[in-house]
Parts: sequence; structure tokens; C-alpha cells
Amino acid sequence: MHDIYEKLLNEDAQFHHLADLRVYISDLEDKEHTYPDEIELKYDVEIEHRSWGIKDIEVLMRGSAEFEVDVLDADDNVVDTIPVNIDFSEIDYQFSWMKGTEYVPESLVVALSKDGRVIRVNVNFYYLTKE
Repeated sequence: MHDIYEKLLNEDAQFHHLADLRVYISDLEDKEHTYPDEIELKYDVEIEHRSWGIKDIEVLMRGSAEFEVDVLDADDNVVDTIPVNIDFSEIDYQFSWMKGTEYVPESLVVALSKDGRVIRVNVNFYYLTKE
């Protein structure tokens, strides 16, 4: 933890981290679906410094997140595969912040329409506390 804290204090930084993936599909509550448990997320941490310390910290997601969702029938047979590509530069996404010991994404939560269109994206992110 100390190394990442020092890096953040001295420069803007680029990171990547495995995060839990959670997917919700509207209008498919009666069908099971499967997707990868984790996904790699890339992000930048930009810090605005002042003489008295850090004024602001901004986390920017970069790149894209790609995965497939398999829709299953009652016998667990795949009846449809929905490809999902989330380009973070083209969508609005929301952050939820949780106290932690690093700046790392804990999970990516994606809500899809039944045709695979991205409705909402939320990144649950830990924020740094110096302990």
C-alpha cells in the first residue's frame, strides 16, 4: 500500500485491476444468464496538487470492457449469447466510493436491455485512506 500511495502523491498514474463483474438484464428475470466472474479494468488517477497538499483526485476509466453474456433455458442450455462492449470514452458511467487502502475498482455493475444495449454502468471503487 505504501508504494501506491507514494506513486499517487508524486505523479498521475495509470493502473489496471481485476474487478468483480455483475450483469443485470431487464425483461429477462425469468431466464438465467452467465458471464465472467471478473473483468480487467484500466483507469487513470489524476491528482491536483497544491502547496498545502492534494486538492482533488479524479479517476478516469479508459479503454473498454468486453465480455459475453450467455442466456440459458430451464435446462441450462445456451439459447442466446449477447456480446457486450463498454467503451468508457463514449458512455456516462457512475462511481460508488468505498473506503479502502488503495485506489482500485472493486466491481463493475452493468445493466443491459434484453437486446444487449447498455442501459447503466456503475464502477464501485475503493478510495485510499492512509492508515
